[in-house]
Amino acid sequence: MRAEDVTDTVELALSASGCDQAVVRHKPRLLSDNGACYISGDLAKWLGNQKMDHVRGAPFHPQTQGKIERWHQTMKNRVLLGNPPRK
Repeated sequence: MRAEDVTDTVELALSASGCDQAVVRHKPRLLSDNGACYISGDLAKWLGNQKMDHVRGAPFHPQTQGKIERWHQTMKNRVLLGNPPRK
């Protein structure tokens, strides 16, 4: 994943949620892990232009990313249950 993928996805999420049009007191924050695409200068510049804060979770602490980790587990289970291993 590249920083451009992250910015495209965040723009999509902001648009889909209406946050890009809403008048809000507090801009959305991006909570991420410390992957290369999230610590890049390109993403930092884009977030600055959007006036968004960036909060990074502690390394080796998946609890910080609880919702997305749970989603990953759910998707993994669906894939495994829907496609049992072949013998």
